[in-house]
Amino acid sequence: MEALGALGVLGPFRVVVLNDTLTTLLAATRDPRSAGCTGFIGVVVGTGTNMAAFETQERAGLRAPSWAGGAMAFNLESGNFRRFPRGTLDERLAQETHDPERQWFEKAVSGQYLGELCCLALRDLAARGAGPAALAEGARTLP
Repeated sequence: MEALGALGVLGPFRVVVLNDTLTTLLAATRDPRSAGCTGFIGVVVGTGTNMAAFETQERAGLRAPSWAGGAMAFNLESGNFRRFPRGTLDERLAQETHDPERQWFEKAVSGQYLGELCCLALRDLAARGAGPAALAEGARTLP
């Protein structure tokens, strides 16, 4: 509000802070064909990644007294999902990250990680003498 005031935008203002992942999921509810939205997933893939979904009380396994029934939006915090196999090169690259044992899924789908993984794979091919000679030369000279 102070920054807007400094720009000459007159207030008063009401500020609402929304979670980007839940907001992405809620955007689907604007489509009249999406009645209920159970089964929808809101996904944010940017500098990080996360998912949100609507679930019923029965499926969520929760019996909160304040839950009036129907579907509720859940922020799934999927960035640290780790029930997927990682290869040898993934393991090697993960060890070079700030915190190798955290945020597996988030790292695995990020552009920077995938770029580094591709570079590592090309260098690995070159070191084993696999692939075309031009590929091996290119892999050696990548920054």
